[in-house]
Amino acid sequence: MQALSPPPVCRGVGDNTVRLETALTNSTRTLALKLRAHIKAAFLAGVVLLGPTSALAQTVTTYATGANNPFKLSFDRSGQLYVAEPAFDRVSRVPVGGGSATLVVINTPGSGLGGIIGPDDALYVPNENGEVYRYAPGATTADASAYATGFAGRLYALAFDDAGRLYGATYDTATIYRTPSGGGAASSVCTLPTGTFTIVISAAGNPLAVSESDARIYQCAGSTVSTFGVLPDGDNYALTKDAEGNIYSGLFSGANAGEIYRFPPNGGASTLVARVQGASIYSLAFKNADLYAGDFNTSTVLRIANVAPPPAPAPVPTMTEWAMILFAMMLAGGAALHLQRRRQFA
Repeated sequence: MQALSPPPVCRGVGDNTVRLETALTNSTRTLALKLRAHIKAAFLAGVVLLGPTSALAQTVTTYATGANNPFKLSFDRSGQLYVAEPAFDRVSRVPVGGGSATLVVINTPGSGLGGIIGPDDALYVPNENGEVYRYAPGATTADASAYATGFAGRLYALAFDDAGRLYGATYDTATIYRTPSGGGAASSVCTLPTGTFTIVISAAGNPLAVSESDARIYQCAGSTVSTFGVLPDGDNYALTKDAEGNIYSGLFSGANAGEIYRFPPNGGASTLVARVQGASIYSLAFKNADLYAGDFNTSTVLRIANVAPPPAPAPVPTMTEWAMILFAMMLAGGAALHLQRRRQFA
């Protein structure tokens, strides 16, 4: 394409007209190119939203074996899965990609009742005395160090918030406790209507716990307890969240055993996302878009692929925005046509 020459120096009325036409030509071409880009982006956005959506196939496969009664699941930074087995006071580890679990920690002081990987990639194990022990990455059974105390009663559930504070939920006293960042003595946060074996921190920073007996997920905002969501009847031991803050819980027993439900980050109505026939969901963990479930009946960890909701579609222009875009295109096209005709008859 031939380069445009610089606008001529103005010496009179005619020269001013030439300069104006050249400037208008540059302006309309630039505007037309910008509008074309906006129209293309808007059209593609409309196609994304209005076109047929194809959900990724959801498959259930066996991810890990060799861990009896997989009660808690937690991934470390490298992708290894840790499985807590409180019935045997031990924690096992599954290699990246799945396979057979191997023993990592056994006989935690005070009898271990669970275990999670913390933000520092260390393993934290609660016990029957309301204490928490820490195992540094790569540590063995002999390397346990006291991390937190003051949780009254048997402590099954642990979770860290973004500030590094450790929350724990006790079953006997139906109470949620919290330690300062770095550990130490725990203090009471709230008391639940029933005992719980689970805890997770919501997107809003509030601890959530699913009741073992009344099929409800409770939320503690300060000392105020409210219902976050309701599940079908059945015993509940599992609670986790995905990267977007959606909350997941599975059913251990009852007519709906093996079902897993998703709740929006701020609570509300649930959505059934998976049904594993014959399973008793004992634990849950998320990694990428996949959900991992510990099945009490088979002592296996199942991988349920593509459970996370798809990303939100690109926004589509409103009717007013469409009208403005089309009107601007008409103006730009008319101006370009007018200048072209003036050149032809000049």
